[in-house]
Amino acid sequence: SGGTKWVVLSCVAIVYLCLNLYNNPVVRITDPLFSRYSYPSGALAFMHDNNLNGRIFNAYQWGGYLWQQGFDVFIDGRLDTLYPDDVFIEFKNAVKTQNNPMEIFDKWDIDIVLFDTSLDGKPPLLTSAVSNADNWILLYKDPVVTLLARINSLDKSFLKKWRVGNIPIPDEAMSQYAAGMSHLENNGDSDTVKKYLMRSIELDPGFPQPHLRLSRLYYSEGDFNSAKYHLRITRRLGMRGRAVDELSEMISSEL
Repeated sequence: SGGTKWVVLSCVAIVYLCLNLYNNPVVRITDPLFSRYSYPSGALAFMHDNNLNGRIFNAYQWGGYLWQQGFDVFIDGRLDTLYPDDVFIEFKNAVKTQNNPMEIFDKWDIDIVLFDTSLDGKPPLLTSAVSNADNWILLYKDPVVTLLARINSLDKSFLKKWRVGNIPIPDEAMSQYAAGMSHLENNGDSDTVKKYLMRSIELDPGFPQPHLRLSRLYYSEGDFNSAKYHLRITRRLGMRGRAVDELSEMISSEL
């Protein structure tokens, strides 16, 4: 009977875990977005295109990748061999905002913050604190990475173009997707949104998120066949979850 009890409890635990993985869109091991874009490719394309330099306070998991790309990072995977203990302590304090991140950034001459856009479905404490700080601005954001910079570290010509909205969008899949979503969230015209999302698909045919957004957009416009087409591709590319199922039911009810 004792063995039966543990078998039952194990089955219950597995079912509970599977349901949470299925319904939670931010669990990265089940989200094709993070299996395909686990590194900040969109932000790096933006930085390269606009010649953004400076020391980066980075998410730990991206340190080696950024360092190999030639960027000056705060920390990377060589923690046991290269970095003293106080560096990691200050890294943790800044991430948790236990100390004022600005004081740590001033101490270590940080000009750029490159950090996760979401942790456990919420904006990280760090990016929220930096976004609200004087002399820092948000330059780029996509579902994977948020890029912020110290204003007085930026070139004046770049700032001038930035303030009038004249910064070109990198021809990179995640960057184009982020531009499309930005236009959508700011009530941009649907043709512009579609242009960016379609370009994202052209650059990376295996990227499911643009297809899902196009499906929702076509559904809102009453073009249910186009909505069904893009949702079918979304599923074929491995995207699952409650949002996909609910949209599928909505489309099916209209056809």
